[in-house]
Amino acid sequence: FECNICLDTAKNAVISFCGHLFCWPCLHRWLDTRPTRQVCPVCKAAISKDKVIPLYGRGGSQQDPRDKLPPRPPGQRTEPESTTGPTFPGFGIGEGGFHMSFGIGAFPFGFFASTFNLGDHRAAPTPGTPEYEEDQLLSKLFLYLALVFIAWLLFA
Repeated sequence: FECNICLDTAKNAVISFCGHLFCWPCLHRWLDTRPTRQVCPVCKAAISKDKVIPLYGRGGSQQDPRDKLPPRPPGQRTEPESTTGPTFPGFGIGEGGFHMSFGIGAFPFGFFASTFNLGDHRAAPTPGTPEYEEDQLLSKLFLYLALVFIAWLLFA
């Protein structure tokens, strides 16, 4: 079995309640480098040193005694703590920080990448909701604005 962090065979394997396998040294380093937001490296569920389960197999493992890591603890899955403060999901702010993406490309490809929101990981709003209506209005507005700009380029 492979560790989901180092992608090597898991040594001193632990498994999270969300079902992901890690080497204990890799997970220990992962948790120590992110003390304020401890989430699973794969699915972003809440994880901590107390909330993983060690896996045992046949035979003894030969561990370097210089690697002074704390023993592997058992654990339970809980939801990550919600962020406090204002969130602005329309601008990519909140729920994990600021998100902004830029794209550079030749004419048709750069235009289509930004038009179809490639890399945007938000779920689409359901039809009939105010968010859906707002998205439709903005889509039409930017389409008309792009058409006016192209017409200006052609006739100027």
